[in-house]
Amino acid sequence: MGQFPDVPEDNVFIDDIEWLAEKGITTGDNEGNFRPKDPVRREHMAAFLRRTVRLVQPDLAERDPLPEPPPTGEWGDGVAFLNRPEHPGQYILEGARNVIIEGFKFTNRPAVDTTNRHVCIWLVNCRDIVIRYNDFQNVGQPIAVAGCTGITVHHNRVDGITGPSTRVGNQQGNFFQTTGATNRDIVVERNKIRARGDTEDIISFWGADGAAALYNWIDGEGWSSASGTGIILGDGGGNNQVAIGNRLRHPGQVGLQCVEGDNFLFEDNIVWSTGPHPGANTGVTTWDGPTNVHYRNNRVLYERADGYSGYWFGGGGVVEVVGNNWEDHSLTEADVAFEL
Repeated sequence: MGQFPDVPEDNVFIDDIEWLAEKGITTGDNEGNFRPKDPVRREHMAAFLRRTVRLVQPDLAERDPLPEPPPTGEWGDGVAFLNRPEHPGQYILEGARNVIIEGFKFTNRPAVDTTNRHVCIWLVNCRDIVIRYNDFQNVGQPIAVAGCTGITVHHNRVDGITGPSTRVGNQQGNFFQTTGATNRDIVVERNKIRARGDTEDIISFWGADGAAALYNWIDGEGWSSASGTGIILGDGGGNNQVAIGNRLRHPGQVGLQCVEGDNFLFEDNIVWSTGPHPGANTGVTTWDGPTNVHYRNNRVLYERADGYSGYWFGGGGVVEVVGNNWEDHSLTEADVAFEL
């Protein structure tokens, strides 16, 4: 048996497919399949090409690991470390390039004010940064970025977000938030996020041009703020953003949301909240004037106090609605449940 159960050993291209998987150029879908007969869309090709370039181009492939933090002071070369009493501290990277942040455990960093000292990893004007395989437990906000290009966030685990949001200090926290100056080429992929408390927008691509939320598992437990969302695209005028293959359990007031901006795709997502659960309002929402919004093959079961509410489209902008099930009673909690 090879890397993918749906690629038989007699497939004429199996060696090529196995090589792509071994090198990390293809990762398969959320169920671990390659789906060899499916067409390749433009957004898939962008991911394949970028991973290939990183493999063959030394300055992108050979990334520098994050050094051990000094007790105080600066790393130099535009990378600063703000010493904090909680191990390993708050990482503030400014102007950094080709850095991996991997294998750290951030614990018990609640918000003490609205100066963003509760953010675990803060990136400013950085390029080609990878944040992977970190644990965040009971923290104000795991990650925030401003003015960055080429940020990849994957396979992190979160158990508890306390806020507040970096963008709106009087609201609750996010897992990942773009903010400030324009951010480009952002990928948030295959993270497991359990909020366990009030959250604003768990993944928010505010103002970003080119961003993707792919195959993330999100459990908001329903206790969002009055405007909280599981994944929000386009907020602040962002463009060219996608949410594909995500699984959301009790994500908050809204499961998936699109506001402002241009060119968005929601595809193969599952949004589930029944009970009815506190905070549930609408599974999918589009409003406030986005343009060129596409919904394909999403499955929703979202119950609020007065019944089920799968979607609400207000303000126009939706140009494609294909293969969606807005009240899918075949969905169960098992479809969105996960272990950290």
